[in-house]
Amino acid sequence: MDSKLPVGGQDAVDAAPSYSNGFRERLIDRIPTRSQEASEFMTRVPSFLTRWGATMALMVLICTVVVLSLIKYPDTAAGSAVITTSPLPLRPKCNVQGRIARLFAHNGDSVTFGAPICEIENDAGYEAVSDLHAIIDSVSKMILTGDAKALSQLQIHKMPPLGEAQQFYNSLESHIAEWLLIHEKNIHASRLSNVRRKIDKYGEIDRLTTEESMLSKDELADFEERIAANEKLFKNKYISRVEYLDELSKLRNKQLALKQQKRAVLMSGINDAVSRQEQVELEWSYSEKAQSLQRAIFQDLKEIANFIGSWKKKFLILAPFDGVVYFLRPLQLYQATDAGQELFAVVPTTYKYTAIATFSANGLGRIRPGQSAQLSLLQYPDNEFGYITSNVVSVSPLALPGDNSGNAYEADKARGPQYQIELHLDNGLMTTYHRDIKFNPEMYADVRIFTDDKSMLDRFIRSVTGRE
Repeated sequence: MDSKLPVGGQDAVDAAPSYSNGFRERLIDRIPTRSQEASEFMTRVPSFLTRWGATMALMVLICTVVVLSLIKYPDTAAGSAVITTSPLPLRPKCNVQGRIARLFAHNGDSVTFGAPICEIENDAGYEAVSDLHAIIDSVSKMILTGDAKALSQLQIHKMPPLGEAQQFYNSLESHIAEWLLIHEKNIHASRLSNVRRKIDKYGEIDRLTTEESMLSKDELADFEERIAANEKLFKNKYISRVEYLDELSKLRNKQLALKQQKRAVLMSGINDAVSRQEQVELEWSYSEKAQSLQRAIFQDLKEIANFIGSWKKKFLILAPFDGVVYFLRPLQLYQATDAGQELFAVVPTTYKYTAIATFSANGLGRIRPGQSAQLSLLQYPDNEFGYITSNVVSVSPLALPGDNSGNAYEADKARGPQYQIELHLDNGLMTTYHRDIKFNPEMYADVRIFTDDKSMLDRFIRSVTGRE
């Protein structure tokens, strides 16, 4: 029996404590018999990988989790943007429906503030309105300075039809003609001169009459003394009654002449007063007439100026500031336009580049000022031209208006409300491939804003759990 026991089994029996033979035999019966190969396998020492493999796998797993949690890179938010300038380019609109009568600037031309870009067909025309504007400026200065000679030489009657302004211009011509009649023909001045000469003559007559009256008064006093002496002679019978009465008759004649001279002095004073009153009335009439005509002329000038301002707003498209004109579509003379249509964009001369991005509300809270962004221009593929770097300047707290009710969400339920984000271009239009892009008013781009950093572990968990 001992020869059939395996080596390990026999060793176990031999190593067992001394028990009774019955127990020993029962123990031997319970020990299983194995083959030589099994015994060798069970007694062989396991390899290193077998003994430590699970531990190493666990350690690798732990290291992988740690590394994934430590490796972080920023998350991105995607949207669309348009590159523009600050201040923003403006797109003047047509105010009336009509046809293009004149193009003052062409695509890429520089313009100054207030310069005309385009004229819409109308009854008056740009040249006539420009001449009219120059005329009213000249008339205003000449009226204020009273320069009748220069005003008479102004060719105000040689004007083409002016449309709605014609009635105001006709009234201006009439009032200017009256004003010239007063100032250039000197009718009132001539009448005033005649009255002043009359007053001078009356004054001279009054002076002479007064002198004559004083002489007559002295002569009358002397004659009264003579009459008194003659009366004594008559009483003493030295002269006859006839001679005495003759002297009294002469005295009465001299007294009557003196009264007539006094009456002449009074009449001269009355005539002088009447002439002076006439002078005052003429001067007042001249001043009132001149002022009335001046007010009428300036009222005509005001009406014409209002017409010119209204005409410019209706039929001219003016440059809103100094800048460069870009056509939004091909344009030519006599091309039909609609009211409210945009034909041009004017880019300011002095500006800095900026980008206006549009993002949906989904994840908007992750975007904050100062975060970096990349712009991929649609016209310039990024694999050839590179990206334009930028950073967030501001995030609009209000959604962009959608429909007429102003409800952006109702306007596009698929995308939800859209918000505007302003981006500052760090290097202008220089790309990461050092390519300088030429600016045009409509440069569209896809934009990626780099938001908060996320670990690879966090991204893996979110992708597994579906919490992207």
